[in-house]
Amino acid sequence: MENLGNDVLENILFRLPLGTASSQDKRVCKSWKTILTNRPNKEVGYHFACRYYKYGCRNNKTNKIKLYFGVEYDHIDSNKMTNYYYSCETLMEMEHCRFAFTSYQDDILVGSCNGLVYLQKDVSTIHKAEPFSICNPLTGEFIILKANLSRVMDGEPKQVSNAFGYCQSTNEYKVVRIVYTFKSNWQLSRVQVYTIGSNEWRDIETCIDHIFFASGIFANGVLHWLNNGFEERKHIAVFDLEDEKFRALPLPPTEVLDRRLVSDVLNFLGGNLCWVQRDSCSTDIWAYKRSNTSNPRCGTEEYDQKRDYYSGNSWNWVKEFSMCQCYHEPFAITKTNQVLLSGGKNIYRYDLKTRTISKLGDDGSVMGSSRIQVIHHANSYVSLKDFGETWYGPGCSAVPQT
Repeated sequence: MENLGNDVLENILFRLPLGTASSQDKRVCKSWKTILTNRPNKEVGYHFACRYYKYGCRNNKTNKIKLYFGVEYDHIDSNKMTNYYYSCETLMEMEHCRFAFTSYQDDILVGSCNGLVYLQKDVSTIHKAEPFSICNPLTGEFIILKANLSRVMDGEPKQVSNAFGYCQSTNEYKVVRIVYTFKSNWQLSRVQVYTIGSNEWRDIETCIDHIFFASGIFANGVLHWLNNGFEERKHIAVFDLEDEKFRALPLPPTEVLDRRLVSDVLNFLGGNLCWVQRDSCSTDIWAYKRSNTSNPRCGTEEYDQKRDYYSGNSWNWVKEFSMCQCYHEPFAITKTNQVLLSGGKNIYRYDLKTRTISKLGDDGSVMGSSRIQVIHHANSYVSLKDFGETWYGPGCSAVPQT
């Protein structure tokens, strides 16, 4: 193949699936690497974390985790969807970047941004969901985030909420964690930021009056948290990755806030920040969207797009749809007006037209796993080597200590 021109090589290499032979060949030939690095990346889909319990045991010494990627299925006939995402024919194992680690934490995937995936794990049964690693499943590169428990505060952290996002104005990727220590009837909190490439955690001077149990959601260029259900009043905290300050986001209508005995979470669905509210009978999805009516100040010097987002002047919560008798966690809204949901070890499909739900897969589970977690993900060739961190992966002889 050495005598083939670049145009012929491109035609051949671009036919290979992203993440399989194409990314492996990046470490073999410089000319192939140049071609593949410039390859248009159109594969948007979902990242799967499949956990396997040995003989049904959940002990962290006997389970393992595998990572998979599956492209969006909108191009597939819905009648042919029965076993989609259930086998190696449609799910690609990220084998070349696999690293072994143990964790009590079921949900290890915090978020995905520009092809980089942020993972968390428990360092013990006491410390919750500590930041662990940033990886690019496509290239196989990953970094291990150093622990920072000693700088948290007096006493051991009892609750940690993590988030991951990208600041476009500074071209920086940042990990944010909120750490709580509970004492009697009050709690201490501290916010810390890790900028990829800095190799250090920084304390942010701020006061958090709410408790966030779930991970933060990256949407519209900022991070979002929703407080837990034990507090009387709901609150959405927004963290600006540029000035590193917290602000509040407008809440949905009172018809949402006044409901009792419901579960409220934030999620990223259909390209929007969404409020997902579930009770014993239904699941409602509200999306935070820009209104069709443009702000008259837009285009002027005093117009501040971020301020407009935080104030809700041109943004509103819009009810997208309701799903009846649906108890699973939605992770995608497809172009064919269907909702994909994960529950335990299976994936379900809810048809908004017929208002029916069905399980994908005739029998068994996703890749034979005991439990799955799914997040939205788009492959990219963003290289962690370029950030100056100690990295691991193809071409690196060092072995990380996890």
